[in-house]
Amino acid sequence: MLTHEDFAELSGVVLYFHLVVILFIIFGFIAVPLGAKFEKKFIYEFWWRLTHLVSMIVVAVQAILGKACFLTYIQSDLLESAGKKGYTVPFIQTYIDRIIYHNFPIWIFSIVYVFLFLYTLYLWFKFPPKINAGS
Repeated sequence: MLTHEDFAELSGVVLYFHLVVILFIIFGFIAVPLGAKFEKKFIYEFWWRLTHLVSMIVVAVQAILGKACFLTYIQSDLLESAGKKGYTVPFIQTYIDRIIYHNFPIWIFSIVYVFLFLYTLYLWFKFPPKINAGS
């Protein structure tokens, strides 16, 4: 059986995974146009670009539905299972949490995420990925 400490640690794992997903998405926004400018082949890698596109689809759909990211709900449930209401977590985790979770109305996130999804679509068509781009 999992203890309160186990649930707290799992919530930290979800938070760090969430950060990795966010950084992956941001990396795509920057790497694709810069990679195209500097003729880097990796930006045309189909599976990498498809993963980026699907990630943004998930983010945009959640935003349109007025929901936070499902990872946010998972982390929150794990924290509640750990018996915590607030964050009593390691130093770095506290700051990562503050970076990821802002206290803005969900409609602001919806607008931003839909815009970023449209930007991702633009990048998809402006610099289309190729199957076997590395060959």
